[in-house]
Formats: sequence, structure tokens, C-alpha cells
Amino acid sequence: MKKVFSFVAIAAAMLIAGQASAQMSVNAGFLNCYNNTQTKSTNPLTNNEVKTDSLLNGGIGVYAGLSYNIQFTEHWSVAPGVYFNYSGMIEEKTLTTKTTNMVDINIPVLFTYKVDFTNSFGIMGFLGPNFRYGLSAKSAVKTIATNTTETIDLYKENSFGHSPLTRPDLGLTIGVGVHFNAFQIQTGFNFGLLDRDPSKSTTQNFHQYFAGVGFVF
Repeated sequence: MKKVFSFVAIAAAMLIAGQASAQMSVNAGFLNCYNNTQTKSTNPLTNNEVKTDSLLNGGIGVYAGLSYNIQFTEHWSVAPGVYFNYSGMIEEKTLTTKTTNMVDINIPVLFTYKVDFTNSFGIMGFLGPNFRYGLSAKSAVKTIATNTTETIDLYKENSFGHSPLTRPDLGLTIGVGVHFNAFQIQTGFNFGLLDRDPSKSTTQNFHQYFAGVGFVF
């Protein structure tokens, strides 16, 4: 992360020196979240460790924020940004209904390659690191038989001194987009690289597919 911030600082210095141009943009859209879970267990017969992989649909959400695109050449630029993400999930079972809501702050630094075909139309591709920090994550389980609800803060330590999830995450974002004058349409995928589960028996990586629009000032 230190290298990323150093690069952004150099880009800002070049901007002040007049060697780069920059544009602010407002962006918003939808998220489709996935939780890649790997659970470790031990086979009692062979005493060997068994790993079970599953790709779970973690729900849908929205995002909104700002980015600052610093252009160095005709095609290349770097765009640091700050976004707020919300994602929610409802799991209905025979006896219970589980609702999970998460709010994150998202800071990507995307390297963009853009090709303009006309003065008003062009395409782009982007790739870069993405730092995410969990602001809130709560899970509520409603028991249908008793009509009672138990709410758990997933970032709060339990009686054993452990929390179900950790707040920071480092990811890799990749995507493509088009622009029509000042309007942009973008879609991409963010791969979560860090294990968000502090327990030793389970690893959880959070991934997000996103699609949205933006306006460049």
C-alpha cells in the first residue's frame, strides 16, 4: 500500500507542475456480492484434513462515490477514488430467516487505458488495487416458531474474544467501460485477496461484481 500512495503523491505533484490533466467524476451503481468460503475439517476415519470449497451468493447492493482521474498521456491515466458500498442478503430457511447488512468504505487506485474514436465516444479498460474497510456488518436471525430475532455485530468480539469477521480487505479490481461525452458506463469485478474470517477452520474471501454509471466534470 505504501507504493500505491507514493504513486498517487507523484501523480499529484505532476498535476501541480502542469504535466498532467485531471477530471473529477461522480459514480454510482449496483453490486452483486460473492463470498468464496473454504471450510477445513478432519476426516475421523483417515485423520486427514478435508477442504470444502463453495461459491455463495452473498447478496446485492449499491455503491456511490467520487474518483479523480489524472491523465498522463493520450491513453493512460490513474484514478484514485473513494466510495461507500452497501450490500444486503436474506437467507430463508424452514425454521429461520437470516438477514445480513454490510457497509464498507472502498478506496480503489485504478490504472486506465482509454481509446477515443470520436470527440464524444470512447472505450476504456482499468486495473488496480482496491482497499476496503468494513464500517458496519450486522446479521439478524429470526426464529419463525417463537417470532424472536437475535442480532449479531459481525465486527464485535464475542465471549471467546473473537469476532466473526475482520474489517480490512485488499482486493484487485478489473473492468471495462464506455463514455458518451461526459457520461460513463462501467462494469467490472473486484477480487478480495484477504481472508476476512479470523478463525482457523474457515477462510472467507469477499468478491464483488459491479455495474454503474458516472458523470465527469
